[in-house]
Amino acid sequence: MRLIATLGLVVSFCFSIQAEDSPTVTDVNKQLLTIELESYLNAYKNASANIRELETKLAQTNTAESRATLEANRDSLRVHLDALAVRANETAIRIGKTQTGTSKKKTLPDGTRVYLRNRLKSTGRDLDVAIKGRGFFQAVDPNTNAKVYARVGGLDIDANGYLVLGSARSGLLITPSIQLPADTIAIVVSPSGETWCRQPGETELRLLGQMELSQFANPGGLQEIDENLFSETEASGTASVTRPGQDGAGIIRQGCIEESDSTRVRELIEQLVDLLTADHSTESLRPR
Repeated sequence: MRLIATLGLVVSFCFSIQAEDSPTVTDVNKQLLTIELESYLNAYKNASANIRELETKLAQTNTAESRATLEANRDSLRVHLDALAVRANETAIRIGKTQTGTSKKKTLPDGTRVYLRNRLKSTGRDLDVAIKGRGFFQAVDPNTNAKVYARVGGLDIDANGYLVLGSARSGLLITPSIQLPADTIAIVVSPSGETWCRQPGETELRLLGQMELSQFANPGGLQEIDENLFSETEASGTASVTRPGQDGAGIIRQGCIEESDSTRVRELIEQLVDLLTADHSTESLRPR
């Protein structure tokens, strides 16, 4: 029965993470708890590796004295492993208590949720761009011709060569529009949003256009209309358009994507679930 209760709690929590709706002070607490969870996960991995190493030595040892020492060390590590699993689970539950479930379409209660809590994850993909700081990417909804705003800049190229937010087939045209030549072999986006391309046989980059960002007096008043897409409201105020790096707007980081803490927490917990599952499976094979 070792670790079954802990595993059950972690699994149930892993699939119960909801959209975040907490005030700034809770955001800070959640960040610290996430770091704590990650430290427990790393410690769990190290302890598991040490146990495997000891069991390998046990299989190769014949003397009673050596076996007794190795078994004592292994059993001590197993106790430590159980304690780490319990602490990690408790931390995961505490993270869960900083969150409240909400409907998909909602008004953001706090603008810092949008542009301060999230972190940048390196992808190495030229069409992934992230904002380091304040601001939103702009795009046009083809159904309403209205502007929409996004933090996550996962770009693609549509059939006509234009940069779009989302997939090539269903993405939204970013504004101002930027069109790539058909023979483009590389795209470069500077921190200030200037967008360049490289073409075959050319040594110089070709300037295609300028990315711009929108800022709001109260970004917490934006209305979420879909995952990562927001619309302007009376509460948010009118968009103020500027170039990246100017007037308080953030800068562009190419080859990165913005990743929310909830995504990070889910990944950590799923890793913990995998480790606990593997440990429990191994436990049933151990001699009693």
